[in-house]
Amino acid sequence: MRNVFDLLTAKFGVECIELDDGLEITGRPIPELKRGVSVHCYDDHRVAMAFSVLGTVIEDTILEEKRCVEKTWPNWWDDLENKVHSSSSLLLFFLLI
Repeated sequence: MRNVFDLLTAKFGVECIELDDGLEITGRPIPELKRGVSVHCYDDHRVAMAFSVLGTVIEDTILEEKRCVEKTWPNWWDDLENKVHSSSSLLLFFLLI
């Protein structure tokens, strides 16, 4: 959980509080969030999936180790792209490492 907290606060500029059993995240307007962030997913599908959704509204987000989602949702990237393109014209940028 500490890694996610650090990613949200330091890299994206999101305000959050670390709790014993999770995070309390305070919303911020999208224009106030940092762009061009590279996210190391720690080979954790939950991190990759969570930050991929954030990446749909934050330009130039790069997810490293994006293949880790294949263990739980092999079609995640296709499903996310289909959902995003069906509701808006946002672009996703991900780096496959």
